[in-house]
Amino acid sequence: MKKMILILLLMTGFASMAQSQLTIMGTVMDNTPLGQPIPNQEITIDVYAGGALFVSNVVYSDSVGYYADFIQLNNNQGQVIISTQDCDSTILSYSQNFFGDSLFVYHDFVICGNFPPGCVADFRYEIQEPLTVSFLNLSQGGESYFWDFGDGHHSNEENPVHTYQDEGYYNICLTLMSNDSSCYSKYCQTVTLSDDTLGCQANFAYFPVGDSNNPIHGSLTVQFLDMSLGNPSLWFWQFGDGTGASDPNPIHTFGGPGIYQVCLTIQSADSSCTSIFCQDVIVQNDSATCVAQFVHHPADSAQGDLSLQFIDLSYGNPAHWLWDFGDGHSSTEQNPLHTYASEGDYYVCLTINGPDCQSVWCENVWVGAGSDCYNYFSYQVLDNTVVFSGFHSANIPASYVWEFGDGTSAMGQEVTHSYSGPGMYYVSLTTFDDNLCRAFSSQLVVVGDTIAYNQVYGQVFEGDFPLEQGVVMIFSIDTSLNYNPFIDVTLIDSSGVYVFPYVPSGEFVIYALNMTYNQYLPTYYGDVINWEDAEVLVLGQPNNPYDIHLVSAVTTSVGGNGVINGQISDEVVRSSGFLDKINMLLYNESKESLGFANVTSDGDFNLDNLAYGVYYLYPELTGISAEFIRVELTSEQPTAQVNMTFSGGSITGIENQKELVFAGEIYPNPVTDILKINIEALEMSDVSLKIIGIDGRVYHASNINLNGTSETIQINVSDLPKGMFILRITDHYQVFLNRKFMR
Repeated sequence: MKKMILILLLMTGFASMAQSQLTIMGTVMDNTPLGQPIPNQEITIDVYAGGALFVSNVVYSDSVGYYADFIQLNNNQGQVIISTQDCDSTILSYSQNFFGDSLFVYHDFVICGNFPPGCVADFRYEIQEPLTVSFLNLSQGGESYFWDFGDGHHSNEENPVHTYQDEGYYNICLTLMSNDSSCYSKYCQTVTLSDDTLGCQANFAYFPVGDSNNPIHGSLTVQFLDMSLGNPSLWFWQFGDGTGASDPNPIHTFGGPGIYQVCLTIQSADSSCTSIFCQDVIVQNDSATCVAQFVHHPADSAQGDLSLQFIDLSYGNPAHWLWDFGDGHSSTEQNPLHTYASEGDYYVCLTINGPDCQSVWCENVWVGAGSDCYNYFSYQVLDNTVVFSGFHSANIPASYVWEFGDGTSAMGQEVTHSYSGPGMYYVSLTTFDDNLCRAFSSQLVVVGDTIAYNQVYGQVFEGDFPLEQGVVMIFSIDTSLNYNPFIDVTLIDSSGVYVFPYVPSGEFVIYALNMTYNQYLPTYYGDVINWEDAEVLVLGQPNNPYDIHLVSAVTTSVGGNGVINGQISDEVVRSSGFLDKINMLLYNESKESLGFANVTSDGDFNLDNLAYGVYYLYPELTGISAEFIRVELTSEQPTAQVNMTFSGGSITGIENQKELVFAGEIYPNPVTDILKINIEALEMSDVSLKIIGIDGRVYHASNINLNGTSETIQINVSDLPKGMFILRITDHYQVFLNRKFMR
């Protein structure tokens, strides 16, 4: 639970970010079932802006696997490439476009598969002419090389020289192998080429948006953003479904879920420059019960080179199939055989229909003598484990490289992969042989029971207006000692809307954070700033929308010379990286929130410009129990030093700064029948005791009177259901302490 909580709270310092700052963060975990953090992992971050490499940084993961980088921009449009090296020397990379106010990139790496060591791919490059690049192989070990220049061309040379046709960004990959297949390594770099005589390079980004039928989340509606180099004056979009547009930034609604090849063609006003860029766009419908997909391969030799066999691999239970072969012909068979009139590249689409579902899958298909370079794969699913079997060009010996859609990869003709949980994964297979045949195919693989998934959405407000920049996180609340937690993070759109399309059934808490500094505080669903008070979502029958109204700090025009500072100390916590994830909340005497301060990695915090009076401090860290600490500032004592300690899953004040009532930890924990806890009052006090479930329900309420003594309190909890609970202890000043326990 602590690991899951930590990942979530990495975001709590966002309130002070400026709009021109690009924030990049994530975690590095191993691929064991529990997902242990990998410390000191080198992460390379390359930022491209304005058509060139803007900055290249190297950061390292901390003791809990967290990495982050904050980059000041002078151009709010470009691309980020994050990469790290797996323990088999494979380079894992992730790229994301940024634009406008969308200046947040989050990516988790899962590394350290069981691959045999022995070789490391590496290379450097030199741009000899504007579009000619020489590559220097710096690999260690291995005897076989395969270069992918990122433009559809390849080479088996050790140190090739390649000339590109157009300017732009190219992702060059070198794959290194030994002859006995005992080692495999892959390394990729992005090369930026520019030729002033060419003048333009098409490029675009996209993301799903709402539509008129579903203002919260129209997953079939996609916003396209032109990110081309140069100054184009004409745009022509082809959306892969037979429709197009001529706007620079169109919004398009697709007819059904699927993978569409979208192409953007740009042209300058004097027609001196024309460029085209295409990429696959995955369109999902969260309520869909079917997903279209297919593979193809040449028919037997008796049918000739122009005949292809198409095989339906759609998910769900479609009742109707409609094939568009891209040559004006069609078929309604499930697995048709089609003969083309001539060789060439054809855009083939399969549309399927079910009782409540329609889905489309389109891809380019080559027909002709060269069509013997292809691959496809089949798979079998057992729970969350999948066995994949690949096939390459009439079974010619080849190398098989798999990408499983969860950040991991493997090589081999038949591989077995276990996913961390159910879901829909985009799996790809790349094969290549000694004849320079490189083939690629992909499928959406459904693992586990996706019916158990829910769509969760809502809107975040600051005052009466939607929040324009922010992050929303959803995470599960564990109810058993062996619970496997769920976490997801998403950005809000400009209307304050957030969407989590696939959330499993269970109990969850939602947390919203403002990414620009103002008086609004990080807030949980239920419009509270303390995690113990958050309203818990019980999914299975979600009650959307889950709107969050950020809690505003109480503003006051009265400042002063008062200062509260201090430190949270504990060497275990310090080494684990928790301290700088704590927000020190400040309250006035009426328990109204005034603001907060971030705690540093050394545990220090500081609150200044305070008027004289009574204040309360509360260290907020999701999943960790804490207590209010009372501080009084006067003209005789304008500065207060408040020290705290982190121990046993809770943060407490040093003894002489505690409230009138303080308590030890609950024992035994987990509790079987009788809960026991030691409670002490520094003076006579009426104390209330409440046992609260994670759903906010009060299961027990009682009152005791303490007369400046320490007592062991016992509560019978044998009637409580299994799960996690909070014992809330409140004195007559309404200052409360929380203690967690399991039943």
